[in-house]
Amino acid sequence: MGLRVIVTLIISSIGILGTFFNAFVGLIVYAFWSYVYPEKITWGLLSMSGISYIVGLCLVISTYIQNKTLASRNWKNIPIILFWIFCLIAVMNSPENDIAPWQFKYFTRVILITFIITVLIDSKQKIRYYLWAIILFIGLIAAQSGFIGTLKGVTGGSRYGLGGPIDDRNFFAVILCAILPIVFYLGNAERDRRLKILLRFIFVGDILALILTYSRAGFLGLVAVVIFLFIKSRHKISVGAIGILLTTVFVIYFLPKEYKERIKPLFERGIGIEDIDNSAAGRLIAWRSALEMIKQHPLAGVGFYNSERVIEQYPDPKSGIRLEGRAIHNTFLQIGAEVGLPALFVYTFIFFTIYRLLGRIKKRVKKNELDEDFWDYASMFQGAFFCFFVPAFFVNAAFIDISWHLLGLTISLDQITKNQIS
Repeated sequence: MGLRVIVTLIISSIGILGTFFNAFVGLIVYAFWSYVYPEKITWGLLSMSGISYIVGLCLVISTYIQNKTLASRNWKNIPIILFWIFCLIAVMNSPENDIAPWQFKYFTRVILITFIITVLIDSKQKIRYYLWAIILFIGLIAAQSGFIGTLKGVTGGSRYGLGGPIDDRNFFAVILCAILPIVFYLGNAERDRRLKILLRFIFVGDILALILTYSRAGFLGLVAVVIFLFIKSRHKISVGAIGILLTTVFVIYFLPKEYKERIKPLFERGIGIEDIDNSAAGRLIAWRSALEMIKQHPLAGVGFYNSERVIEQYPDPKSGIRLEGRAIHNTFLQIGAEVGLPALFVYTFIFFTIYRLLGRIKKRVKKNELDEDFWDYASMFQGAFFCFFVPAFFVNAAFIDISWHLLGLTISLDQITKNQIS
């Protein structure tokens, strides 16, 4: 039995026992299973154990026992439930798709944990603990692979994510884009010098890991991260000048040639049938095919996770090209094509209102002179959502757990700040 297996079993056992004393402990342990996905890093030795389901079940039971509910009594949960119902209908609309039931089961767990987050995270300290769980379980592991991959001059450690649901370089890149603002803001706010250094280490390592994914969507997300942090900086001129200088030096002398070749097609307009998958124009073909799906199935879509299977039936009306087994490469078009326009409206409404809610939280903090940490949390969540959706516009990222869990944290932050002034 390997060391990783032993460590995973110890963490899970302690977590299961601790859950019944404090459900929040179970939430952190479940985050470990959700983000690290130890079934992969233990080479499949735990894949048949069902421990993640045991941890999840204990978390659900203890949350209900200790709080008599699994979701906060908040109207913001209603659109989330409605979107889940639309997805359920879409699953029934794709009976021949073996992937759909598994993906829907995974998404149901994501939504359930989102609700549990809104119940269990009821203090500033718990928000901080959960953010540290995200950073350690995703950011730290990604950072070490980023540094190791850079030193070795290879991309194997970072290119395909951590395994499991994010065993894909594009998904991995999108998640890292959401993580970077969180690491940055916590690093600025952290008072312990040693933790501040650790967070700076993770921030740099995550950028390297993001680059080593060779993801074009990740490149655009990294640009979004730089823009957001520049806008929020209090010293824009100096930060901008230093950033441009360092970026220029890095691109010229250190950026891998393979990475430059990967992002080069983003700026090319021409396309031939042989390089559909390697150009910006290729994405446009997939998008127009998705629009054809929406046009013909506006209410219920073509089925949950069914677009890749049927995209050949919807040729690009402009070029006549038929794609085969290709992803749509756009979160919003993915939802519209697979789940329908009503679901797309609800999804857009959810995250648009959540982003606006963060602005209202910042005004509430300033008006009532609440702890500055609340302002930092609202700002980092704004950055995380912004830097998530920029690359998500070029990736099918609608059901990635980090976006929904950050949504749950935002709902908790809203309620916590309200309680501070009541």
